[in-house]
Amino acid sequence: MRHSLLQFLYAITLGLIGAAIVHIAIILLVPDDASETLWKRVEALGPAESFHRLEGANWAKRRDPLMRSAACRFDLTNGPVHISAVGKVPFWSLAIYNHTGDITFSLNDQVSPTTDLLLVSPLQKILLEQSIPQQLEQSVLITQSVNEAIAVLRVFEPDATWRDEVGEFLKSAECMNVSIEN
Repeated sequence: MRHSLLQFLYAITLGLIGAAIVHIAIILLVPDDASETLWKRVEALGPAESFHRLEGANWAKRRDPLMRSAACRFDLTNGPVHISAVGKVPFWSLAIYNHTGDITFSLNDQVSPTTDLLLVSPLQKILLEQSIPQQLEQSVLITQSVNEAIAVLRVFEPDATWRDEVGEFLKSAECMNVSIEN
């Protein structure tokens, strides 16, 4: 009886020590994983105000095999940002992420028939309501409370027959600051 009690206590002690080691390892690994933010990963793809395809090993962790994606970093302090893409695809969606990775806006082709969007700060919206440039009159106006953000454009590619159309749609995608002066 005493021998089995000692074995039980020994097993419990080993289990607690093992759990402590696992917890310490996780705590030490979190900063490395946390530094790999969406912002840093998109920043590494290239310059701001340009869509970059999200492909390769760096994006394989969360990759949906039927979706093609591109991302663009932008800063509204440089002026409103015009986002557009041209073409017919089965489905597209656009999400705006702030610097901490939270979605601040989301839109898809079920809500808007066009990918012609104008992202503005609250002050830029006031200025644009007074006199919007003619080339931006048809754009969907989206007010953002953050200056720096990332736009992620995702397109559904149901099979290989859609590869060219989806590729052209993503290639046509633009994300650039525009002037609001007339």
